[in-house]
Amino acid sequence: MAMSCVNKQNLLAVALVINRSRDGPAFVFHYPPNVLPVNNSPTAADGADPDDVSLDRLHAIRDGSSEALKAHRHHDDLLMAESGAQTVPWERLAGFPTRDLAGILTPARSYHKKLFQLSLDPLLCISYPIHVPENGRWKRVRKVDKLRSASASKMPDEHETEQQQTSPPAPKPSESVRDREVSKKDEADDEKRSSMTMFNLVFILNPKKNEVKDLVDALYGNVVKKVNKAYRYSQQHSDFVWKESKRILAAKEKAREDVHAALDILS
Repeated sequence: MAMSCVNKQNLLAVALVINRSRDGPAFVFHYPPNVLPVNNSPTAADGADPDDVSLDRLHAIRDGSSEALKAHRHHDDLLMAESGAQTVPWERLAGFPTRDLAGILTPARSYHKKLFQLSLDPLLCISYPIHVPENGRWKRVRKVDKLRSASASKMPDEHETEQQQTSPPAPKPSESVRDREVSKKDEADDEKRSSMTMFNLVFILNPKKNEVKDLVDALYGNVVKKVNKAYRYSQQHSDFVWKESKRILAAKEKAREDVHAALDILS
């Protein structure tokens, strides 16, 4: 019953946004791939007269003021923006540039594992952002590793101390090898810390005024939190979100270059 209020009209899309400490926010993908701008004119369900609604829509089409008419698909599968610039289809979501959405859908750490809501009239975005732990590493430290670390930090007893005093010192070359190994490990850890710092799976809604609370409550408790927690588990255990995000971003960049290269040949 709780999910009965969710339908194709009020749940428009899902989008993944990540943040990187070096390169900043990135809009990874959205589904479905083509989401048209939403007309925020009143509907009969909101209490408006059906005849008035029909007239409003006719005027919008006649005047060309409908948002859906401001961006139309070109024969080369590009979108013509208002400025006349050509952009590939996946760089817009419901009429909004994904470059701009990437920034505003990257909440601060204070929203970590909390409900995040953003209104993009008439749309509403909700999510459950996941930030990297304070130590900068997604992978959890296993209990076995903690025990080993604790045992290694203990002071040696008197018998061990006597053996260390009588045994000859280790040769310096082996120490330098060990130092290099530690240095490589530190560099690898730094690389892990400098990659993805947050991911945010966002649900884009188009709710009616009288269904906002029920829709948000139903989706947030039953879907949004659970899916982001599943992503968090996969990220902690296999670096899944970051690896797949890099793949998708690289594929999008290559496709963009291919499209513009084809245009250069035709022009």
